[in-house]
Amino acid sequence: MAQRHAFIKQITREALAPAQASGHKESHVHKEPHILVIDDEDSIAGMVADALRDEGDTVTVAYDGRQGLELAQKQPPDLIITDVMMPYMDGIKMAELLHRQLATATPPIVFMSAVDCRQQVQMYGGFLAKPFTLD
Repeated sequence: MAQRHAFIKQITREALAPAQASGHKESHVHKEPHILVIDDEDSIAGMVADALRDEGDTVTVAYDGRQGLELAQKQPPDLIITDVMMPYMDGIKMAELLHRQLATATPPIVFMSAVDCRQQVQMYGGFLAKPFTLD
């Protein structure tokens, strides 16, 4: 459990650091971040969401890029952790559309994929290779 918490703290705090430094949204000093997790695999979405909730974060889950985009438009999160390959809309397209709509207010994005697509996602955010474990 301690490794799980350390891993989740590391990826969320590293992803949120640039946003906090630039004044994105409110300071996270007084509130835990709202994180949007997007993955079409229930087990992965659940595992990541549960680990974040264990850290005290507020988490919303979406199961495809289109649903994730809609949720992010309604209530922009402080961080998005998304799969790349999903039905209806992939994570890169979702990030592209979100970036067009929110511009400088786009939250940091961490992409997860079994395929190394760091080059394609680097303009939108960080990359986390699958598979990974949280315990």
